[in-house]
Amino acid sequence: SSYSTIKYAKNTGKITSSSTSSKNVGGIVGTAWTGSTILNCTNSSSTQMNISGCESLGGIAGVALISTIQNSTNSTSILGGNIVGGIVGFTQSSGISGSSNSGSVQGVSYIGGLAGQLTHSTITGSGTNSGTITATGSKSYVGGIVGIIGEESGVSDTSYIQGTSSNYITNTGAVYGMSNIGGIAGYVSNGAGYTWSLTNTTVAIEYATNSGTVYCNGNSNYGLPTNYTYTDTDNYSTTIYASASRVFAGGIAGESNSGIVNTI
Repeated sequence: SSYSTIKYAKNTGKITSSSTSSKNVGGIVGTAWTGSTILNCTNSSSTQMNISGCESLGGIAGVALISTIQNSTNSTSILGGNIVGGIVGFTQSSGISGSSNSGSVQGVSYIGGLAGQLTHSTITGSGTNSGTITATGSKSYVGGIVGIIGEESGVSDTSYIQGTSSNYITNTGAVYGMSNIGGIAGYVSNGAGYTWSLTNTTVAIEYATNSGTVYCNGNSNYGLPTNYTYTDTDNYSTTIYASASRVFAGGIAGESNSGIVNTI
């Protein structure tokens, strides 16, 4: 329901479905509607959330609409379809802060350690992922924190990831995909972000760090030599393994059409 608050809820039970067309499934709530707040909640089932065809699947919430998720954690392994995240699958006009994921997250495309897709939404303050993140789709859009920031169509979007100078948003988990693979975000759409006062330019990722290895195996529009191993020049702590000749991959973002600042 709208304008609801869920505090200190914990799930340790099994969540699964035999349907191949499930939508909006979460460890705590399926859809957080307008004005809802999810605070200090935990999903820690020892049994995998196995809903292989599910769209919008998250460890805490499947979908967040004009809502906030704060200080919540997921340690449950997740297997879904499209738009899958360790905390939330799909967000619209929502905020995530102080939340962390340590469970493995796997799906087809739009897969992230914290969120599958941000639309007009933010991840701010502290936020961490240590789980292994995997996308099997040919156009993966997979990231250690977020699969895609904004929309693939490139329409104007106010979404961004922003840590602080003393508290970076952090990914340490390995990221696997076919294309559009990033240690923080797989894809940043054109127009996503906020206006950075220092340069008056649009920025979508600020104060984020990745030390997880990025593994690429697919085809896209950016050339890399076959079986090439290299350290990303924009993020020296990231090693990227490319086993195909054409991929989008990066230590911070696989492909970005907006600004990225203060990242390591």
